[in-house]
Amino acid sequence: MNGVMIVEVDLVRGLGIYLGMDVIDVAGATGGMDTDEMAIAQAVCQAVEEHDFVLCNIKAPDIGGHDGDVEQKMAAIAKVDRAIGYLLENLDWSQTVMMLGADHCTPISVQNHSGDAVPISFYGYGVRPDDVMVIIGNYAIKCAAGDG
Repeated sequence: MNGVMIVEVDLVRGLGIYLGMDVIDVAGATGGMDTDEMAIAQAVCQAVEEHDFVLCNIKAPDIGGHDGDVEQKMAAIAKVDRAIGYLLENLDWSQTVMMLGADHCTPISVQNHSGDAVPISFYGYGVRPDDVMVIIGNYAIKCAAGDG
């Protein structure tokens, strides 16, 4: 398996290098609120053509949490949503699987990383849908444990 990382954070970039993965630097991927999420999404679509595994990380939603800024966090989530929309429209889902998740929570009320559960979602080839439409609070934990 050959993997690639498209990331904005040096720590994760270093991990990719250590693991022998390719690391793609994307023009406009700043790691800040001004990051070009569409350039990142386009890079993912290109990377899928030559790699079996692509790890992409967009840092912006973390920043609003650390700053305690609701509007900033919502704007960052909208950036991620636009990138996902691009991926949904442009990847070949007959041979692609996407896992969408987060590496941690950064609640605005805490202004730091927390131990809260993060939901994950899978989409694409061979993924069997379930009836979960919305994940609120600890329901994500029940689903992960097979109780939901």
